[in-house]
This record gives sequence, C-alpha cells and structure tokens, in this order.
Amino acid sequence: MKSLFLQYHVGAERVHAIHFSRELPVVPLPRSRYDRQPKIKLDRQTPVAWIAGRITEGSQGRFAVELVDPNAVFKSWLTDLLFLAGVVAIVEADRYAMQFNLARCLDASEILRAATEITRDHFYPGEELIFLNRGQVVVESEGQQATRQEKEAPK
Repeated sequence: MKSLFLQYHVGAERVHAIHFSRELPVVPLPRSRYDRQPKIKLDRQTPVAWIAGRITEGSQGRFAVELVDPNAVFKSWLTDLLFLAGVVAIVEADRYAMQFNLARCLDASEILRAATEITRDHFYPGEELIFLNRGQVVVESEGQQATRQEKEAPK
C-alpha cells in the first residue's frame, strides 16, 4: 500500500493529508448543499459509534474490503485515529485520502506515518507500506493548490 503525505493551507488553516493507493471507507462528514468543506470536523468529542454506523451504511456494498463486523472495525479505526497523539481532528476524508489538523509542535511525518499504519492494520493487514517521497511531508504552496482546484472545478 503506497502513501503520500502533503501539507497545504485551506484559508488560514494548515491541513495535512495522506493519499493512499488503496481504497478507504467513505467517512460521511455533514456539509451544506453549497459548501465544499464539511460543516464539522471529527475530533475527540465526536460520537464515534454514530459516525461508525454512518460509515457502515455508506460503505455497504461500496467498499472493496470484506469485513466480518464492519461497524466494530470502523469504530476501532476512528477511535485509534482520533486518539493518536498529535491528531487534533479529521477535517475531510474520501475514497483515497484523509486530511487532518495536527498539533503544530510535533513531527507531522511521524503522526501521518502512524495514521497510515493504523489504516493499513484495520483494512489491509500484512500488506507492505511504501512511503512515497521517503515518508516526508510535501508542502504545497498556495499557487500549486489554486492551480489544482482550477483543474478540479466543474465546467
């Protein structure tokens, strides 16, 4: 399983992302009809059992990994991620990436590496992890992100 670590800014907020080569379950973050950004972030106060139930519903028949007790696996995965030292919140998640707010005084690459290992252990145990860019965080400038957003914008 390959992973790439990125850092960029969303407004004044610094966001770190892990991009995976393997599929993840979809984490349904509530958002308004017109916002691209979710209305909430998942943090230690989030009712994990409720979110795990929503992931189970949303991933039913759509997630490539067969799980015996998906609700328990999703709950354990979220709990392990949210209580990982240095993780402040999960900001966004989709099929192949997760974005986090991380504590500023800790090593982001170590936190992201641990989050990658947690994800691998829950969904792809025994699979080798390959950290692209030697596991270092790639910092995107605002210009790079703006260009990427323009390319992704619907036409």
